[in-house]
Amino acid sequence: MTPLDFLVGQWDWGPQALIALAGLIALVAQRSLRRFRLVGWTCLAALVLLILLRGKSYYAGPVHPTLLAAGAVLIERFTVPRWSTLLRWTAVMVVLGYSAVTLPIGLPILAPPTMVRYLDWLGSEDAVTTNVGNIERLPQDFADMLGWEAQVDAVAQVFHGLDPAEQERVVLMGSNYGEAGAIDFYGPRRGLPGAIAYVGTYWYFGPGDKPGDVMISIGFSYDDMTDFFDTVATAAHVMNHYAVAEQRDLFVYVCHGPRETLQEVWPSLAGEQ
Repeated sequence: MTPLDFLVGQWDWGPQALIALAGLIALVAQRSLRRFRLVGWTCLAALVLLILLRGKSYYAGPVHPTLLAAGAVLIERFTVPRWSTLLRWTAVMVVLGYSAVTLPIGLPILAPPTMVRYLDWLGSEDAVTTNVGNIERLPQDFADMLGWEAQVDAVAQVFHGLDPAEQERVVLMGSNYGEAGAIDFYGPRRGLPGAIAYVGTYWYFGPGDKPGDVMISIGFSYDDMTDFFDTVATAAHVMNHYAVAEQRDLFVYVCHGPRETLQEVWPSLAGEQ
C-alpha cells in the first residue's frame, strides 16, 4: 500500500476521521493539551511507521480512539458558546449515523445473503475489495470466516475412507495456513491427525516424521500435486460461493508415490507461497 493509499484509507473511518485529525493536531500543537504532547507524538510516530512499512490503512485503527478523545475535547473547548450544544450534538449524531450505516461492515450481524444485498444497496466497492485487489461478494474478513468446517469435513471423509494402514501413514497438507489451521483446529474431534503446510511460519514446524508416501491435500491444483507424486486421485470437491477466491472452489486429492520424501523436499519449499 502506498503512503497516499494509506492516508486516503483513513477516510474509510467516515466523519470521525476529521475529529481524529483535529485530535492529532491538538495533541501535537495545542498549548492547552501540552501535558499530553507525548501521547500526540507517539500517535504520529505510529502512523509514520505504518506508512514507512507499507501497512494497510486499517492498521491505524488502534490509534483512532486516542485521537477521537482529543478531538472531542478540542470541539468542546473551541465551539462558540451560543452554538456549542448544537455543534456537539451534530458531531455526535453524524458519527452515530455513519456508524449505524456501516455497522454491518464492521460486525458480522447479517447472514451472508442479506449482507450481499445490503452491500449492493450501499454501493461500497471498497468494503468488498480484498488485500490483493479482488472484488468479492462479502468483506474479506467475513468471507474468511466461512467454509472451514466444510473443508475439514471433506478431508475427514476422505481420511476415513482410507484403509487403516494408510491412515497410519497419511500426511494431511493444506496449500495455505488457513486450510492447515482449520484441520488442526477442527480435525481432532473428527479423528484427524495434524496438518502440515509450507506457507509462512507453518514451514518452520517441518514436515513431521512421515515420508509422505500417502498424502491427502486440500487447496492445491491437480498439476501442483502431479509435480511431486506419481498418482493423484480427486477424492472430494468443496465449494463455497461466499468465500474469497482462493477458498471458493477446492479439491481434495489423495496422492501416492512421491518422487522425494517430504524430508528431502522440505528445505526447497522455504519461502514458497
